[in-house]
Amino acid sequence: MKIAMVYDAVYPEHIGGGERRYWELARRLVQGGHEVWLVSMQYWDGPARITRQGVTLFGVCAAIPLFTARGRRSVVEPVYFAWHVDRFLRREPFDLIDCAAFPYLSCIAAWRHRRRRALPLVITWFEVRGWRGWWRYSGPLGLAAALWEMVVARLSVHNVAISDLTLAQARDLYPRLRQRMALVPCGVESARRIGLGSDPARRFRLLCVGRLVAHKRVEWAIEVLAGLAAKYPQLTLSVVGEGPEAGRLRRLAAHAGLTHRVTFHGRLDADDLEQQYQTAGILLSPSQQEGFGMVLAEAMAAGVAVVAADAPRSAAGVVLAGGRAGTLVTSAAAMRDAVRSLLDDPRVHAASATRAAQSAMGFDWDRTVVPGLEGVYARAMGVATEPTPTAGETRRWPS
Repeated sequence: MKIAMVYDAVYPEHIGGGERRYWELARRLVQGGHEVWLVSMQYWDGPARITRQGVTLFGVCAAIPLFTARGRRSVVEPVYFAWHVDRFLRREPFDLIDCAAFPYLSCIAAWRHRRRRALPLVITWFEVRGWRGWWRYSGPLGLAAALWEMVVARLSVHNVAISDLTLAQARDLYPRLRQRMALVPCGVESARRIGLGSDPARRFRLLCVGRLVAHKRVEWAIEVLAGLAAKYPQLTLSVVGEGPEAGRLRRLAAHAGLTHRVTFHGRLDADDLEQQYQTAGILLSPSQQEGFGMVLAEAMAAGVAVVAADAPRSAAGVVLAGGRAGTLVTSAAAMRDAVRSLLDDPRVHAASATRAAQSAMGFDWDRTVVPGLEGVYARAMGVATEPTPTAGETRRWPS
């Protein structure tokens, strides 16, 4: 089966959760015998079409910024990308299109193509905001985005939510999706799981990973370090990611006198990021908005204790099993206190890290996620009507 996965950014040029999810799924589907194209803006040099690990990457247009200087999503980029997606899909035939719901207009382009060729369309939802969510994000401009979200919710009978939170929000806001949405979470690679190890200094290494944008609230991590620095002189913080908040966060660290204890790594490739997980003791995730939170699952799989914000628009509570696989907090002060308890007692830290690693086993790409997605694709193609297949189950696909 020839599959187009449409998303405006691509891994590893971008390291966000959506980019990573599509990449991990694409390369595994290729191993399963499918032809998979990742359709995005072109972030690489050279020809528009390249191949990585058997996956075809196609840049439909030159890359332009996803965010404005103020850290908000651009209103120009969705129009620009969708126009080029529509032109591309007119030229290239596929058996199925999997399009990310956001930035919405690319879904309209994919839907137009589906209408022309009677082609199955699967829409993947990373988050759902509704009118109130978009108003909080960008005021009156957000109302246009909310309208497009409502339109996209009506486009296809085959929809995927990446977390229980996204699934519940979608069904609450758009009743039409109640019977049209399946849960297919993000995953981790079990082959990379490691134990906590015997390095006693590991727990004094804090880690924060994500785009440096306002809703990630990375300043909480700096405030945690500032509040504990005097008691724990060996405590350090690594910040992985890039974005419009980088300058402000560096100034915040400098103002707190923490320049020598905070390292801003920028964007890292997969191997270097894995090294960060394997040497960190505590992951701090202050984000107030996460459709799933792949960073959480990846850190958990590496035996890292997790302290995360419990926010209404974040799936951290789901990934952390309601607090059983990590600690959920509602303020920077509470995050600081949670970190202090992990630092004060090595046994508490080791127990938290062990629970995290055990819980991460439920998010396995090969055993759980890919079979679930193939089940959705099979139903979209009319091959199957049963629920998500079990791991290892094979299917007969149309030629």
